[in-house]
Amino acid sequence: ARVIAQRALAMATSPAAQALFIVGHGPNSAEDHAAWMENLRTVADSVRAATGFRDVKIGLVRDDAPAPVRAEAVRSVREMIQLQHDFTGQPVVVVPVLISKGSVSRTKIPADLEGLPIVYTGETLLPHPEMARHIEARVRATANGN
Repeated sequence: ARVIAQRALAMATSPAAQALFIVGHGPNSAEDHAAWMENLRTVADSVRAATGFRDVKIGLVRDDAPAPVRAEAVRSVREMIQLQHDFTGQPVVVVPVLISKGSVSRTKIPADLEGLPIVYTGETLLPHPEMARHIEARVRATANGN
């Protein structure tokens, strides 16, 4: 959440007046999609508290799903971003929740969101020092049996 918050604030001109959309790759199955969304809602709540964005939403493009499933996911993401823009009257800051840069962050998401009033740089979770600290903390917790 801290990395996403920093990425979002770096693109925002006025977080209190703007919306943030956190977009991810996402899984194929409906069950896995529900689990991902539940986990991302916790992240979104943390980001909202840390940044003060007027509105924070999440969505998954389900990149590896069958074409009709992916098309519907993209349509849903686009509709939510447009609603956020309509609500704020400001470009929506879009941050991908992806581990590293690749075709999804550089090509697919920009193509999926083409024509929408957004601010998007494609900066992913890595590289970022906060991710290294997160991994170190997880390793320590696992080593200590937590």
